[in-house]
Amino acid sequence: MSSFLHCIYCFVGDLPLCNDARKRLRRIKARVIDLLDTGNRLLAYLYQEHVIGDTDYHCLLTESSMTIRSAMLIDVILRGSERGFACFCDCLGSDVNQAYLVPCLQRGNDVANIFLY
Repeated sequence: MSSFLHCIYCFVGDLPLCNDARKRLRRIKARVIDLLDTGNRLLAYLYQEHVIGDTDYHCLLTESSMTIRSAMLIDVILRGSERGFACFCDCLGSDVNQAYLVPCLQRGNDVANIFLY
C-alpha cells in the first residue's frame, strides 16, 4: 500500500512504477538527462496522456534549461506509474525521434553503450 503513496500520477487500475524499473532508471538517470530532448512535443504528448499533471507541465514548459527540464521530467516519471513509463517510452520511440533511448530505459543499460552497436 505504501508504494501507492509515491505514485501521484496513477489512475484507478494503474500500477506504480515497479522498484526494478525505478532502480534501472536511477542508475542511468544522469546520462539520460544529458541526452534527452524534452521539447514541447514530448511534453504535450505526456500531458495529453496524463503522464504529467497540470502543475508539472507548466513548470516544465517555463524551465529554460534543457538539462533541468530533463531532470524534472525524469523525476516525474520515477514518481509515476507503469502506464506512464510505457507512454514515455512509446513517445520517445515513435513521436519525437529518440528511440535510441528506449532500450536503455527498459533494460537499464548505460546509454553510452548504444552508440557501440
